[in-house]
Amino acid sequence: RWNWEYVQARLFKVATKSLALEQTQSVGSNFINELKNMFITVLSAKLVIDGQISLGMMMAISYIVGQLNGPITQLINFMRDVQDAQISVDR
Repeated sequence: RWNWEYVQARLFKVATKSLALEQTQSVGSNFINELKNMFITVLSAKLVIDGQISLGMMMAISYIVGQLNGPITQLINFMRDVQDAQISVDR
């Protein structure tokens, strides 16, 4: 019985660490994605202020960036799933 409890406690610790790592990866990738969006928005706003592009062009850039966010997020999630699968195969 004690051995079973010990194994369950270790399993719980490993699951907790795994969840914390997964959350850290998720927050990090979302932060980088939002930082990219802010950078592109600020850069395009500066170009509008300088008169190098029109407001319509800025709106088009914002639309394109918004449309690319979904596939980029899916790619990041896919890479994370590949890492998890590789770890499982290595075990």
